[in-house]
Amino acid sequence: MRYLTNCLLALACLSTAFLSAQTLPSTRQGEIPTLVMPVQNNAQLMALELEARKPGRAPQFANVLDVDVRPTTHGEWNDNGDGTSTWMLRLSSPGAYTLNLGFTEYWMPAGGELFLTTGKKENWDVLGPFTPADNETHNELWTPILDGDQLIIEVRLPTAEQANLRLWLTNVGHDYLGFNQKSVSGSCNIDVVCADEDGWGIVDGYRDIIRSVAVMSRGGGTFCTGFLVNNVRQDGTPYFMTANHCGMNAGNAASLVTYWNFENTTCRVPGSGASGGGGDGVLSTNNTGSVWRASNPASDMTIVEMDDPINPDADAFFAGWDFSYDVPLDTVIGIHHPSTDEKRITFTFQQTYYTNGFNGPADVAGTHLHIPDWDLGTTEPGSSGSPVFDKNRRIRGQLHGGQAACGNDAYDTYGSFARSWEGGGTPSSRLRDWLDPDDTGVTFIDGVDVNAPQTTVFANPVEQNVCSPESSTYSVILGAGFATDVQLNIEDLPAGLSASYSQNPATPGSTITLTITPDAGLEGNFAFNLSGTDGAETDQVSLQLNVASGVPAITTQISPAADESNVSLTPVLSWDGTAGTTYEYQLAIDANFSTLLATGTADDPNITLGALEEGTNYFWRVRTLNDCGNGEWSTSRNFVTLALSCQANETSANVPVTISGDGTDEISSALNISQEADISAMEVNVEISHSYIGDLIVTLISPDGVEVILFDRIGVPASGFGCPGDNLNLSFDDNAAMDYAALEATCGGGAITAEGLFQPLESLTAFNNESPLGDWTLRVNDEAGGDAGALQSWGIAFCNASATLPVQLSKFTAVNDGCDVIIDWAAALEDNFDFYQLEVSADGRRFTTIAKEHGGKATYQFVDEAVSGTNFYRLKMVDLDNTSAYSEVIVAANECGKPAVTSIFPNPTAGGELLTVQFDRPLAEGTVFRIYSADGRQLRSQTVAAGLTTHTLDVDGLPTGTYFLRAVTGSEVVTKGFVVSR
Repeated sequence: MRYLTNCLLALACLSTAFLSAQTLPSTRQGEIPTLVMPVQNNAQLMALELEARKPGRAPQFANVLDVDVRPTTHGEWNDNGDGTSTWMLRLSSPGAYTLNLGFTEYWMPAGGELFLTTGKKENWDVLGPFTPADNETHNELWTPILDGDQLIIEVRLPTAEQANLRLWLTNVGHDYLGFNQKSVSGSCNIDVVCADEDGWGIVDGYRDIIRSVAVMSRGGGTFCTGFLVNNVRQDGTPYFMTANHCGMNAGNAASLVTYWNFENTTCRVPGSGASGGGGDGVLSTNNTGSVWRASNPASDMTIVEMDDPINPDADAFFAGWDFSYDVPLDTVIGIHHPSTDEKRITFTFQQTYYTNGFNGPADVAGTHLHIPDWDLGTTEPGSSGSPVFDKNRRIRGQLHGGQAACGNDAYDTYGSFARSWEGGGTPSSRLRDWLDPDDTGVTFIDGVDVNAPQTTVFANPVEQNVCSPESSTYSVILGAGFATDVQLNIEDLPAGLSASYSQNPATPGSTITLTITPDAGLEGNFAFNLSGTDGAETDQVSLQLNVASGVPAITTQISPAADESNVSLTPVLSWDGTAGTTYEYQLAIDANFSTLLATGTADDPNITLGALEEGTNYFWRVRTLNDCGNGEWSTSRNFVTLALSCQANETSANVPVTISGDGTDEISSALNISQEADISAMEVNVEISHSYIGDLIVTLISPDGVEVILFDRIGVPASGFGCPGDNLNLSFDDNAAMDYAALEATCGGGAITAEGLFQPLESLTAFNNESPLGDWTLRVNDEAGGDAGALQSWGIAFCNASATLPVQLSKFTAVNDGCDVIIDWAAALEDNFDFYQLEVSADGRRFTTIAKEHGGKATYQFVDEAVSGTNFYRLKMVDLDNTSAYSEVIVAANECGKPAVTSIFPNPTAGGELLTVQFDRPLAEGTVFRIYSADGRQLRSQTVAAGLTTHTLDVDGLPTGTYFLRAVTGSEVVTKGFVVSR
């Protein structure tokens, strides 16, 4: 949604999450069914929370209790006798200061309303109504807090729509801290309402950016600070930033609740008892729900887009920013909510500088901005994620953590906005795609008021592709701030193009359609500017139209060349390109492209492939796509990746190294490499004993100073606290079967919490082609105090192109025998040779070992029993000195063991009957049936017994529409569609 341009009738567009005294739920008579939560020990929970607080950890205010509540399982329905029905449930969590609810399924049918009330007859505070306007694509609803330890949930809707209600309460937040009642922040803090008349004139210059900051909760239990951020279009897109360690991600962004203008009404004298005591701020102005856009752990950044316009009562401000690495000078300002208390402001006049890593060494292009000390005020837990501004009132970062507190001169560290701009190089790991979606290249912008009408001209999209003589349309949105009608004009419209408008002049705040039509046969890429003026104010937007006159010609491939050998394991495919076109590429292991390993589209005439296998022959081709159609595929080319020989593991003698438990710590260990080699790949192993591995960041640094982060706080961002387990023993290889996401999800029990071989956070290819000679350094950053340990050991195995194999194969084949695959190989020469390791893969990329055979027998055979689908096999051949190389990859494919749906009936179904599914063979153990809606939401899941060939599913209650049934057995997935038609 675009609030500034599309939601001028704000109340009609706004999510209705607010305290209301205007509309009360039904009169409460008689007993309402009550669900009582388990008793919580507030004092104990608060003590444990305060003890656990540390930099880089999102504080908690509530214990989130799991429940399983639906209108079909709890509460009571009543027919109101007027064509409507009411469902009610009282929920009680004794001793809670406030309650909040998480509905992980929410879909309100037409005419329905959801209310939450305190249930106190003398004080019927009402939250709601929540209506169909709150139905979101993520299908969830997380509520703001409501005072008291009990509330009533009430739904009113037309009786005919009762079956279409989707309401599943799974989370109840029991507030043991007093989110809006108890103050635990220091008295040195400065209220943002302080002004010149209070002796704090310095605050008056920052009234606008103060309004960009909000206190936030996530998942109903944790809290941080965040802020609204402007984008180059200045179109009011509600982007909201915070720290990555606050735990926001794609899976929980819907649970975000932001509270605006939580401020004390008077200026409490800093240092006084009043400033250190409770305030009188209120939390009644809020927004609920968001969609995750990007996170970058290295700079501790997360950005989301709120799924509703900003509450107009917030009078909020979209803050400007500067992504340059210019060091902020003079006044630097922090605005934050310390310990979930009312909003405060903080100043430093000291020299800031950039650091590499949280509290790491100085680096002019570092990941963080270091504040040596605050001169006025401080920050505290809960301030995490808050913005730091330069003297121009532009954002330069968000708070990661530090040691600052009232009464000390300690530091704070903010994730660098400059580093977050490019982040990890992808839209999901950087800011650029969201804050400058048109790639204008501006390096800074100023802020703008949420509610301020703008004198802007905005077009969507700004670039289009078309096949002449077809027309192309642009939606042009005019800001409501123009004083009179807006005259639109294109002065530089290229020859061969004509323009027309749905309305011109146009009303301020309106959306009109601009149509551009090319002459028949016209071809080329054309840029022009659309301007709008009311005579006093003028704005313009740059537009692009790429015109094709026919299907594109065959693309010429550039690299890799035909039959090229020793190609990198992460090759770049490149070809000749034309602006305004897109490209489709394919990578296969056969010239017929029947077994595709990679396929996709690209806007640029090149693509970097993921890690390929060693010594393997690949085929690739590409074609150009435009609006006139698809070009023909280019000539198929093949290339062979290099075969690697890996040296024995080199281990550091500079161990163990102690990791202190006193605050944050950074240690390092050196490994001197004296043997020259060409680095084409490498494996790194690390063993650390530590009592909280979720605090650790480990970085490998080459003799040339190149740095690669192996891992960053395992368990973050899924948990804001990271994995609490002890000890790790990890190896890292770009070609590992387990990717980095698998490592992030690793938090096992036992003596070693995380162990195994994984892909690193950043690719080790950054070291390729360097000389290994000199001192390599492993740096370990402990991001929080209270947990100690030691780097016990670490080492590197370097791999490079191998000119000779330790063995010469004369045969390597894989042949189907029913559902078995028989793998045979033979060696013409085995010189100084140790053993073979047979490996298998389901995708041709990630291999696992299934057999080991020592050399000396000349011929070998292994039977891979009861396999199905396509399987890839290779041999790893290991010499006596531990060097190794791989054979070519061979393929075997069959259809054994894969079930198929023979029928599904009745289809369409009326929804109130059972759906029968028949398979052509008995189902295997562990088969799970899942039903998905057309937009991809999983609605139901059921595990079925092994051996069945027919199974019935209850689809009662599903609304009219198209659905998909998936039967999942291990890696086998069978999908079938069905329709509910009432």
